[in-house]
Amino acid sequence: MPLEERFDFANFVLGMGSRQNHLSGGTYGFGKTVTYTASLADTVIMSSRTTHHGVEQRFIASAMGSSYTFNERRFTGRHWWGRVVEDRPEPITGTDAEALHAELFSRPFNDDELGTSLLIVDVNLTAGEDDSRGSGDSNASSAPISDSRAPREYADRLAKAVLWHLWPKMISSPDRPTMKITVLLEGEEIPIPDPEAHPIIKHFVASLRAVRATQGRAGERRGFTTQVEPMVDGRGKGTLIGHLAVTHVVGAAGSDRFGLDSDSCHHYCLMRNDAELVVRYVSGPPRADEVQWAGVFKPVAQFDQAFANSEPPAHDDWLPKSVLDKTERSRVNVAFTKISSFLKEWSNPKNPVIHSPGEGRSTAALADALRALVLGAPGNRPTTAPARVGATKSRPRNLTTRVRDSALLPRHDGWQEWSLLVECAGPPGARARFTAVAQISTAAGNEDVSDECVVRGWDPAEGSLSLAPLTPGDSIELGDGELARLRVAAVPGVSVAVTINRDES
Repeated sequence: MPLEERFDFANFVLGMGSRQNHLSGGTYGFGKTVTYTASLADTVIMSSRTTHHGVEQRFIASAMGSSYTFNERRFTGRHWWGRVVEDRPEPITGTDAEALHAELFSRPFNDDELGTSLLIVDVNLTAGEDDSRGSGDSNASSAPISDSRAPREYADRLAKAVLWHLWPKMISSPDRPTMKITVLLEGEEIPIPDPEAHPIIKHFVASLRAVRATQGRAGERRGFTTQVEPMVDGRGKGTLIGHLAVTHVVGAAGSDRFGLDSDSCHHYCLMRNDAELVVRYVSGPPRADEVQWAGVFKPVAQFDQAFANSEPPAHDDWLPKSVLDKTERSRVNVAFTKISSFLKEWSNPKNPVIHSPGEGRSTAALADALRALVLGAPGNRPTTAPARVGATKSRPRNLTTRVRDSALLPRHDGWQEWSLLVECAGPPGARARFTAVAQISTAAGNEDVSDECVVRGWDPAEGSLSLAPLTPGDSIELGDGELARLRVAAVPGVSVAVTINRDES
């Protein structure tokens, strides 16, 4: 065991303001002192199960108040309740510690379970109201907590704060354990949503996973709706400072926005490379096409310390002016400048290409028309005669289809919908059933991702079959000269490949 790991209990109970070790995330000890400020008695009781020549139970109480004078004697305001060993405070151990734990804590340690339990004496339920979401948001749920419902409202707020600020610790990771956090009120569990299922936070999760993958974390990957942009200091190759990932937000209507400062999501969160704790959410520019987005910026490991040095004691911001070293200060400044520059351009996509009726459309041309929403490579329009979309074997008398026109439809709950005017041609009187397939187009080929790209159904077209509006399903029966409109939906930011195949059965 590394030497520095043997003094966790002493550092936690006695040390304030000491710089912490790898992965702890702490720099100033603010996380320890805030537990005292949350107590109206400035007192915290700590019970710990640790390993010291075997499993050992430890119990101690600690107070950190203002200095004062009593009987003409000056006191620092630091007090401990435990046992005195060689004129220093030490925890109570063994069966005495276990008995005290049982008297004061609702949950015992199980078998060989290790960990630490904290009891904040006379908790201040109004502490931190002005910044309950840690980002100075004007839209926070920061109205004063009513006396009648104070415990429940406080517990609900605590659960939301855990979700919005500790979600990086709650998601699965191949190389780090997942943290399980539970909020209880009088034995009743206050639910904390799964970050990867939350309508908004799951997109921040996708951005974090994309940054992890880009920075070499094994077992992580970038999703189709996420773009990762390197933040580089200097021209050409320059010096890589970090990565910003942005993910389109889909299906977030009416969802909880506890951690944001507006009713729409156009934010990125800052976090350090190792600690992966949310420093704060930063409001970026809303996209001109009204697509919401969620991003994550992390510095590369090489410059993580520069960003750590820019944090105030509360760890809730990056302040370049507070960094003493000029080179480190420049890195932090450049990161913010590059992020702002990229988001300004990215939030104003070019208008989509719309072709006039009658022009043949291929799969690649459809992707080209979605250029404004595509994060990856744009489609390549054919230079030869327009291809028939998904035409089957080229026997002269086969019924085939082609896309004559396409149009963007209004977005619905974050999804971009697209209408394709499909024309059937072939021998008079012949009929066949055609099935549409919508896939995500990537450099490696087309992939089926049903939660990002789907066929909605078929709409009636003038002079076509008598269809009810948006007949569900991916297939339709057509004959020579008949028209129908195929409706496809995709999350913004992906390249869509549509194929229409004739059923052989």
